[in-house]
Amino acid sequence: MLDGADDFRLAIIGGGAGGVELALSLISTGDRHAVASRGRRALQGRWCWWLKDRIDRNFVWRFSRLPDMSTGDSEVLELAPMRCGGCGSKVGSEMARASGCAVEILVDRLPLYPGAAALARQGIESSLLPQNIRIRHSIDDARNLASHAAYPVMFDPQTAGGMLASVATEGATQCLQALRDLGYGQAQIVARAVERSHPDKSLSLVSS
Repeated sequence: MLDGADDFRLAIIGGGAGGVELALSLISTGDRHAVASRGRRALQGRWCWWLKDRIDRNFVWRFSRLPDMSTGDSEVLELAPMRCGGCGSKVGSEMARASGCAVEILVDRLPLYPGAAALARQGIESSLLPQNIRIRHSIDDARNLASHAAYPVMFDPQTAGGMLASVATEGATQCLQALRDLGYGQAQIVARAVERSHPDKSLSLVSS
């Protein structure tokens, strides 16, 4: 265990906690505040937001000075599937596959930005959606809900985001209520983990 913010900062840069290497997680909570967690220790405050901001800016800077692409390179990128799937894509690529289970997405419960579904019906979409939607073949029962208002929005990185967390089933309802009590009225249970029935498909769409 670490004792106080000073030890926590020391652990972040590689010292303290007996030299144990643990992943650092930083989540912005708005208003220039953030939560930092490492192992079982968590702290929050403006300095956490400053640290996240600095890491993010350094990351973006690494990709801000790129060489010019030739015509051939551009053609390859246009054919590449799913260049950006948004935060929601992590459900399949990270959580489900790493755990060996499958995830059922409760399409009716997905919180959408006001007007997002209406814009999708009008054909107004992100330029990345055509590439992203190619992965629908890897989603079980995707065609059965292709006419659902939320279907095209799920593949649009401009409308997929927010905080996504996995919670044990027995604590999900309590966690949801706590979020709503804190003012996050659109918080929803949007998926559930189930036993995988298809070796190549870790996601399925269901109507809740």
